[in-house]
Amino acid sequence: MEPIAHLDKNTYSVLTTLIDDVSLLCKDKVMAVYLYGGAAGKGYVPGRSNLNTLIVLKKIEIDALMGIARIYKKGVKVRVVAPLVLTPAYIRSSVDVFPIEFLDIKENSILLTGVDLLKEVAIDLSRLREQCEREIKGQLVRFRGSFLEVEGDRKGMEQLVIKAISSLIFPLKNILRIVNHQIPEGSDAVIRSCCKTMNVIDTPFLEAWAMKKEGRKVSLEGLYALISGYMSAIEEISNKIDAMKAEGGL
Repeated sequence: MEPIAHLDKNTYSVLTTLIDDVSLLCKDKVMAVYLYGGAAGKGYVPGRSNLNTLIVLKKIEIDALMGIARIYKKGVKVRVVAPLVLTPAYIRSSVDVFPIEFLDIKENSILLTGVDLLKEVAIDLSRLREQCEREIKGQLVRFRGSFLEVEGDRKGMEQLVIKAISSLIFPLKNILRIVNHQIPEGSDAVIRSCCKTMNVIDTPFLEAWAMKKEGRKVSLEGLYALISGYMSAIEEISNKIDAMKAEGGL
């Protein structure tokens, strides 16, 4: 396995051992192993970021999964989490269903061993738009429903906002991909860039992100105003991404 400059020696050593053990366990069934997500690039924070891996096997059987589970338990101390285990056939048949996830892995991954199978994965941008629309509309419905459950509970409303903004960053990144905009580094920059592109006010999202990232506190009145603005902004993005289809772009 090639050195990975941003990983410390201990983490790299543990990861190398895990991959070697998986290769020994599964032998010729292992087609590729990737490190993906924040741990594959500049988003990695030593001691805080999880290490996500994708293992591609020719065939997945229960014995292999049991062995991999036992092997990966050795990496818990350096935040190696349970891997994503897929087959090439599953990837080929699922790219159209999960374009956001596969595109993110493809663009933010390091091949640790094997053949780069993701290199040939093609993402249909119309499918990407559909999933972004589904994610955004789904969040709006869930947000409203959750608000009905926690209304009046300040802590509950704060947690609602923090959870919502955490799950929003991913579809916002992919909206930028759809319109061929470069994705900036940092979630706050993603929010600003996407909202500017979609001509939607970014204030509610940035305030929500500050609550998550900085632990910023707002008054109860301010919290209600933030929630109201958040729902309005989400609905506006939803309408505009739907309009992309109506306009015949995607």
